[in-house]
Amino acid sequence: HPGQYLRPAFTNNQIQSRLDPNMVNFATLIFPKPLPALISGFNGEDTSPKQTKQSNYSLRVDHQFNDSNSVWGRFNQVHTTATSSGGFVGLLNTTVADGQNWAVSYLHTFGSSATLQLQAGHAWQFIKTQTALQNKSSSLQSDIGYDNPFACSFLPPVSCQVPNVSIGGYLTGGEAYQTTTGTDIYEYKAYFTKLMGNHILQFGADFAPNTGGVVNTNANIGYSAFQTSDLEGTA
Repeated sequence: HPGQYLRPAFTNNQIQSRLDPNMVNFATLIFPKPLPALISGFNGEDTSPKQTKQSNYSLRVDHQFNDSNSVWGRFNQVHTTATSSGGFVGLLNTTVADGQNWAVSYLHTFGSSATLQLQAGHAWQFIKTQTALQNKSSSLQSDIGYDNPFACSFLPPVSCQVPNVSIGGYLTGGEAYQTTTGTDIYEYKAYFTKLMGNHILQFGADFAPNTGGVVNTNANIGYSAFQTSDLEGTA
């Protein structure tokens, strides 16, 4: 119904009187200063590099003690660190991924009629992702108006974080911390094989407990253009 949903116009389209001082401090202390218009509708540029560093390690051991006893071992590990922009200049996203796999095996033969094999192994993957403001002052939370119980009650090791304020189509970003244990498996095996005439007897056991989990700490709030748009407009 045109004309029934009206809001008083701001004088000269100036809205300073409605701006929350804390949010003004938030924008001033968090976001980079605007640049001259680069592309129509945009006045900022983030040239933060995206870098990935990876290290791989491996070890192999094989040894035969005698005709009846032998052993082998394997060890592999990978460590990756990736950094990129968290959304704007001064906000850095860092992902550290670690993986490890090792196994050992022992084989004993009882003459020509029986064997015993014992094995153990471990597979592990851990990923840590953190988005953090660089050169952040210790008083930043209070400077932008956040109560300490709200901004500093996250799970350790990053107890204090600046929440993510998301405004669709505009600069956005905030801090976050997450760890993921994708897999953490320890496996143990034992097998016994016995040859009896024309028959083969086999006994064995396999035990493989697995643990995993995710810790995700962040807070965010979002706004869309619709929430502050002219509801009577045709665009």
